[in-house]
Amino acid sequence: MSYQDVRALNCISSILTNHGASKQPGDTLWHYTAAPGLDAMLTNQSIRATHYTCFNDRMEVILGYSLMIKAAHQRRWDGSGVASDIVNLLDRIEFLCKGEVTPALKRWPHGFPESYINDTYEYYIACFSEAGDDVSQWTNYSGGEGGYALGFDPKLLRRPFDLPRYTEVYFVPVVYNEDEQSRLIGLYLDAMINAYRKSAETDLEFDDAFFNHHAYKWLTAFSALASIFKHKSFLTEKEWRLILCFSPHDRSQMTEKLEFTPKTSLFARHYPTTFRRYPIRKIKIGPSRFQDASKRSIEFKLTKAKLGCEVEMSDSTYQTAR
Repeated sequence: MSYQDVRALNCISSILTNHGASKQPGDTLWHYTAAPGLDAMLTNQSIRATHYTCFNDRMEVILGYSLMIKAAHQRRWDGSGVASDIVNLLDRIEFLCKGEVTPALKRWPHGFPESYINDTYEYYIACFSEAGDDVSQWTNYSGGEGGYALGFDPKLLRRPFDLPRYTEVYFVPVVYNEDEQSRLIGLYLDAMINAYRKSAETDLEFDDAFFNHHAYKWLTAFSALASIFKHKSFLTEKEWRLILCFSPHDRSQMTEKLEFTPKTSLFARHYPTTFRRYPIRKIKIGPSRFQDASKRSIEFKLTKAKLGCEVEMSDSTYQTAR
């Protein structure tokens, strides 16, 4: 890894570690899924972490880059006499982020190529919620019927098992507050500029390649931070995220375990995450016309797999969640 890789990843590690320690989840965190997801998790005794570019809602990734565009633009025009080379760096940051927000820009000669991201870091994310019976999540993840919520022990989620050697693991609450989002991005942008200044002391070639190299490295690592931001309208979800950051040194070992899901407009990739102790405490059956039959079948499934956890039904009505 280059000097900029190390500095960027150290900054991400510091921000995410401190943010994760700033709050504690409740006794149970819930993962909403449809019937195939429930069956796979009970059969394989693992949970899939999905690559951040393969989320169903692309806006979850775009928001972070949009906020970085705003922060870089404000820093450029804050009226404090920003040096010309820092202005050039901020311009490059803003332009490259626009390539993430508007993918068509990646086709331009100086866009932010997807291949560059894939050749550097692989971030996989599993999502959980403090809300155990949330109508909006029943609707979003199961169409209002046939959904399930698996209740996990948060302490066990912090310690995934059998990961490649250099994998970094973060367990953090999602940030919905706009002021806190801006604060965290400001910390990262400050570190990016400071690292640039240190590099500039020994590099006299301030050409496009120099600015591109610095911005590429830091914005690629920024994907991990961008993945914890969501719009305030989703506040009731009270979401937590398990983030796995795989090093390029572990690429072959990681690739051997990858699983794939063909979707209508996307071929998604996932990393099956296991734990030293079985982390599922409860299974909640979502609103459905056939809750009783599903409950009995799940109990048989648990008995067959020699798994012990409580099975309960949602208090939400089928008509409400449709």
